[in-house]
Amino acid sequence: LVVDDDYKLGQHGILHRVDQDWAKGIQIVTITYTHGYEPIPKDVVAICTRAAARAYQAGLKAAETDAVPGVTAMGLGDYSVSFGAEGGGGSGG
Repeated sequence: LVVDDDYKLGQHGILHRVDQDWAKGIQIVTITYTHGYEPIPKDVVAICTRAAARAYQAGLKAAETDAVPGVTAMGLGDYSVSFGAEGGGGSGG
């Protein structure tokens, strides 16, 4: 897939296909890794998977409330914005 030709990044961090829908189902997205180590170290896979999951969940949460991912509060007079981090993370074991 090529950015802007096949998909675009939406306002809430969600990818949208251009001129077609994503295939439906669970665990249907495959990532092709073309740089670095072969095979990919398990800890790198785990970290990337958790980071992608957090970003995806933050996008879904923001879309539900029509908010911006990572922004916990906004103001207007003398403009103010507060950022927060989603829970989770850690190295696991």
